[in-house]
Amino acid sequence: MTLTTSWQILRRKRLQRHEQSSIATSKAEQLTSLQSAARGHVRPSGELFAGEVEDATVFILDDMISTGGTMLRAAEACRQRGAKAVYAMATHGLFSKGAEAMLAHPAVDGTIVTDSIAPFRLPEQRLRSCVEVVPSAPLVAEAIRRLAFGGSITELLGDDD
Repeated sequence: MTLTTSWQILRRKRLQRHEQSSIATSKAEQLTSLQSAARGHVRPSGELFAGEVEDATVFILDDMISTGGTMLRAAEACRQRGAKAVYAMATHGLFSKGAEAMLAHPAVDGTIVTDSIAPFRLPEQRLRSCVEVVPSAPLVAEAIRRLAFGGSITELLGDDD
């Protein structure tokens, strides 16, 4: 093996390491971007919309409502596309500062949340007029019972397909 050949092999290995490093860096940047989006650091713009909602009643589902900004943007997007009614639904109603604006906005016809978190931040009048709170304890209790004693979760959820 000549000195030139050894030098070429070494150089090729360095380039390969550099390429692998670049790929790893790129993947790490993508992962960081995805993690930021998952943690709520990326604000949904409402510019992407899928489906037809004209003359439809639309239910927007999310895990929680904090300020209501995401729900309101989605409701407005649905209304702009001709939805006749829009309801916001979430498992957890945090209703932090600013949520009353979403609840009072004409783009949202109603809001439905479970009682997993008491909506104590909302004035009683606003709560009664805009929010329906449904109990979650019976469903959770029955799921635990079925898991403990061998029952069917599929039957509980009514997913017979």
